[in-house]
Amino acid sequence: MYGNNLFDPNGAFIDTWASSAGSSGTYVSTWTLDDVNAIAYVSASTRPLFMSKGGIITSFRNNGAADPCLGYRFLVKKTNQVITPAEIAGTYQVRFLETGPGGVPYTCAQGTCIIRADGTISLDAYFSDGEHNVFNSTYTLGPGNTFSTAGIPEQGIISSDKNLMFMPEYVCSNPRNSYDWIGGIFLVRTPVKKNADLTGDCTVNFIDFALFAEWWLADCSVSNNWCDGGDIDSSGNVNIDDLQEFSIQWLNNKIISEHVFGIEISTEWGYWSPGVSDDEYVLDIEIYTDEMVDRIEFKTPAGNTFEIPNSPITGYAIAGGYLEKGREFNDEHGQYMWLYEPRFVSPDSLSAYGDGLYTFTIYYMNGCSQQTTAWFGIPGTTDPIPQPTQIPIFTSFDNGDTVTSPVTLTWQACTDPAASSIEFYLSHESGEEMEFNLPVSATGLDEPLEMTAGLWEDVELGFERNYWSQNSDGITIFAGKGSESDYYLTVE
Repeated sequence: MYGNNLFDPNGAFIDTWASSAGSSGTYVSTWTLDDVNAIAYVSASTRPLFMSKGGIITSFRNNGAADPCLGYRFLVKKTNQVITPAEIAGTYQVRFLETGPGGVPYTCAQGTCIIRADGTISLDAYFSDGEHNVFNSTYTLGPGNTFSTAGIPEQGIISSDKNLMFMPEYVCSNPRNSYDWIGGIFLVRTPVKKNADLTGDCTVNFIDFALFAEWWLADCSVSNNWCDGGDIDSSGNVNIDDLQEFSIQWLNNKIISEHVFGIEISTEWGYWSPGVSDDEYVLDIEIYTDEMVDRIEFKTPAGNTFEIPNSPITGYAIAGGYLEKGREFNDEHGQYMWLYEPRFVSPDSLSAYGDGLYTFTIYYMNGCSQQTTAWFGIPGTTDPIPQPTQIPIFTSFDNGDTVTSPVTLTWQACTDPAASSIEFYLSHESGEEMEFNLPVSATGLDEPLEMTAGLWEDVELGFERNYWSQNSDGITIFAGKGSESDYYLTVE
């Protein structure tokens, strides 16, 4: 149900509504305000309306004989104010309130929405049943504090403090089908700590103070970017409260290793099983960070600059191959993993990246940025890592075979002088995984391996040369190259 509610200052209340099932109506009553407890009451209704600073009023219904419906009402004060994309740009927590197929309620256990000043929006969230929802779209603003998202039939609305949004969405026929769903998405802005670093160099010093002093007692607003950041608490002027926060952050240097924990760079010559021609030549860059990082750029030894956006990992067709890039939360490490992974049909395409020093620019949520480097080569030398190119070939089975557990796992000897170890990885359709790291002289496992019945989607054998080190900022660096063959097996 959606519509308008008029709260007249003289106490009149008019509710005009329409439902996704096609019905509509108007309800006229009166209302009173309990300003001490921030609660409003509509006459002839036992349900209080709870209010908040953003002009938001919510009502939850009781499930009883007099009122059998169970649901919620969400009201945002409607205004004619002009809202710009820059004012709502940021990171938001996502919460779903939806009824799914068959009337089953859905909630959102966790999720993130990125709204950008360029008019794009990205959502990455999980339903309570484990379904993963990745959504990329565009949005438009107005009239007033409404907004629209491409692909969603109803207008959303923005709270007056611009920290909360609601996107209604429904697919509901009349009469309702069992597979219809109705509901909406709440977006709650993730607070970003106010920053006294006015120059963006990730330290608060005399240069920042000189800029701060220029705005002392000046009037501040969105139009002058809150006095170029001098109004630290966005109160409307630069005053003693801002000076107190400035003094707290004085000479507070941001150490990059507190936010960037690891960088991994590798190239892989990927062979499907022998006889299959869809070989790939892959560069894999992964950066592990905390939630304060907003986006990442990196410059390659070949002199090219690329960006990893703060959006769900998405695939793109590129010249000569395919590219995946974006950010996702890594549950195992409790960190965000930023991925940049191009796959090419020719190894020559990797020359756009190259061996040597990679420079990473880390942009934080508060607007400042820092740089760090990663040496893609043999640590402590100027030498590149040699690229293994030998095709790993299993000798105990062929690709797609059906085998009986325990399974004998043997392969042709690695004679590639560039390789220094053998890595062996298996992944079952149920999610079960096994991984082995073996000496380069190994030609198989010492004894047959007990394997769960069913499809093993990935049986990967790699001839590798890998190195671990730390850069001058104390960040862990992984650099490696390898060749890999990918099989699949069915186990009885």
